[in-house]
Amino acid sequence: MSRVFVSNIPENFTTNELQLLFSQANIPYSGGELKIMKSKRHTQDGQSTGRFVVLNFDTDVIANTAMEAINLMVVTVGPKDEKKEIHIRATPFIPNFRQYLENPKSNLVIYNIPAELNQSDLKELFAEFGKVLSTLVKKPSAPKGAALPNAKAPTGIGYVLFEHQEEADKAMEQANGKFLGPNQLFIQKYKTLKQRMEDNSDVLVKSLPKEWTEEEVKQFVTSSMGKTMEEIFAPNTIVTIRPDTRPETVNSNGMQAIFTCVSKLVAEEVVQKIDGMNKKFETEGVVQEVTICAKLTRGMIACMRGEQSAANKKKYADSGRNIQVFSISKETTQEDIREFFSKYGEIEEVSAPTRKAEEINEAIFHYNILFKTVESADKAIEQGPKDEKNAVKRLAITGSDIRVNKFVEHHDVKSNQKHNRAKRDNIE
Repeated sequence: MSRVFVSNIPENFTTNELQLLFSQANIPYSGGELKIMKSKRHTQDGQSTGRFVVLNFDTDVIANTAMEAINLMVVTVGPKDEKKEIHIRATPFIPNFRQYLENPKSNLVIYNIPAELNQSDLKELFAEFGKVLSTLVKKPSAPKGAALPNAKAPTGIGYVLFEHQEEADKAMEQANGKFLGPNQLFIQKYKTLKQRMEDNSDVLVKSLPKEWTEEEVKQFVTSSMGKTMEEIFAPNTIVTIRPDTRPETVNSNGMQAIFTCVSKLVAEEVVQKIDGMNKKFETEGVVQEVTICAKLTRGMIACMRGEQSAANKKKYADSGRNIQVFSISKETTQEDIREFFSKYGEIEEVSAPTRKAEEINEAIFHYNILFKTVESADKAIEQGPKDEKNAVKRLAITGSDIRVNKFVEHHDVKSNQKHNRAKRDNIE
């Protein structure tokens, strides 16, 4: 018996709907009623629903045929004005699969594969290097609108998981850069989402001449920056060169390069210097002037956002120095707030909600105040409401008093509200 792991099943998709979908596609699985399960672990990347089933088939041949059919399934879900497509995925079921995923060094990503290549073809192609546990092919998206002149044929991305790292290393060494028909394959080791976020000094440069080598890319970057290779590139870094995915005709024959810098700061400097640069390149005897595009990779951007979010949380939510002042009149300005509360200690920041004041109900209109010390914040919470009652210039809504408390993150507010509702329901 052969087993198949079917994942990315849409949210709210029932067992009956899934059975009907398989029935319409003539998927001859055995084993009775399906059971849809959910793995929280697979929802972290934002691309997977985390819902899956395991199907049983009588033979490997039937299972392989079923996987090909399932991987072509696209389900449209969501309300009418927010429809989105979900691609259902099928791979061979592997016992203890997590141990292989947690060692991604045996997992390869193959770029620029022909659009017609399927999982069986990919497995057969890489079987010469070792035992292939699983393959996955992501087909290219359907083009929107008319195809551009001289546009390249769309290509897909393949994933190949070997049983051993040595087999993956051998495949990468011998197959990287080789041609599969007109397509030159570009192979990298797979990186988990966490690893991609931690690789926070990667730069992507696009619109480069297609015949450039790794050395020429490095020379271009160093000459543009006026620095040595050691000052820019991380030790033992490999410049990955692959076809440019930009659709513009002028760049249809170009290449893009990804490389790792010695630090995040250097990566930002490279992007700032090279992005938007106009350069003339000679390609096949023809001189073209193109605009270089350089940017941080998505992993780095995600990492920077994560770092900023953590820094903000430490500064505003966890420091104990940030307070919120409610029941404030909309006529009250930031200067009024700063002037009144500065008596309790040095203030670093005063901020109001980002939405326009006229769009916010006056009952929830408030200011955030970040003090220099926790003691000042505590003093403002204790004394502020009392002193404001006797102030010559009131800050509060007419007929009301201000409320002052420690800053609480939005999700914490919702959690507290839910807890209070549950507590109230129990009392009632």
